[in-house]
Amino acid sequence: MTARLRSSVVTILLMGIFTLMTGESSEACTSFVSYNSDLVYYGMNFDWHPELEIYFELSTSGATGATVFTMGFQGELPTPIRTVGMSGDGLFSSMQVFDTGEEVSTREPADGECYIYMPFYHYLWSCDSLQDVRGFLRENTLVQYPDPPLHLLLADVEGNAIIAEVGEGGNEILEIGSEGFLVMTNFPNQWFRDVGYDEVSGCGARRYIITWENMLERSASLSPSTGLGVLEDALNRSPGFPTRASMLFVPENGEVYVAIDSDLDHVWRFDLEDGIAEPWSEDAAGACGPAVPVGEGRSSLRASDMRAYAAIAGLGRN
Repeated sequence: MTARLRSSVVTILLMGIFTLMTGESSEACTSFVSYNSDLVYYGMNFDWHPELEIYFELSTSGATGATVFTMGFQGELPTPIRTVGMSGDGLFSSMQVFDTGEEVSTREPADGECYIYMPFYHYLWSCDSLQDVRGFLRENTLVQYPDPPLHLLLADVEGNAIIAEVGEGGNEILEIGSEGFLVMTNFPNQWFRDVGYDEVSGCGARRYIITWENMLERSASLSPSTGLGVLEDALNRSPGFPTRASMLFVPENGEVYVAIDSDLDHVWRFDLEDGIAEPWSEDAAGACGPAVPVGEGRSSLRASDMRAYAAIAGLGRN
């Protein structure tokens, strides 16, 4: 691990403290990447505690100069704990709960090792392509985070996508297949490497099968509206752990479409190049309200503000 990465470990460990305290093995999050239509699409449903604020940020990578969109939730520290993001270069990273149904063993990383969440941050802020993070994973053995355990979906705009997990004998890397899409929920994907998509089991299996079948049917003709429809079908409606944000990423356009709290009739479009978010409507063929500047930290956009504005403006998808 490089000196710069070592210096960032302390910060990220501190950001993870609240996750350790509040994590649970409930239904939690669905992601997909798809390369079968005219444009590349990434999607993510973030399922989390309903009482915690979530934030949407646009920051700048000091290493690559790219704008980075991230969504995070508020923990005990001033900075949101980020769990999904896309850079202006089209790099996508999603970090989700990894549920084996058993207590997961963990330890402090030694030299040449790192916690599973490190590639998430390294990829979005320090890499130019998936090949860069492959090199990182060759040089560093992943160590599971204690609670909640995690796994990663990493992709780029060139059609490269992997799921990275902690394995018994080293890193488990699952490559995108000939289907042209990849889906991740919460069970260990490595357990079902050689079985059909409808034979999986464990936490998130139902959402995985629904999303996989949607990809089989829709991935060749995805659009902002149909992509949001895929996420809508995979919503988690559990009162204690609902879908807090649905995000559809269009990397070639530098756009992210966002719906809050399972309300897919009210959608926002984030523009990475212009640094704004604006209410969006399919019927209006674009923006249907004033744009809001988006920054990071105190300048980020809160989900509660987006909900309030949507209710006043009456924006809608249909």
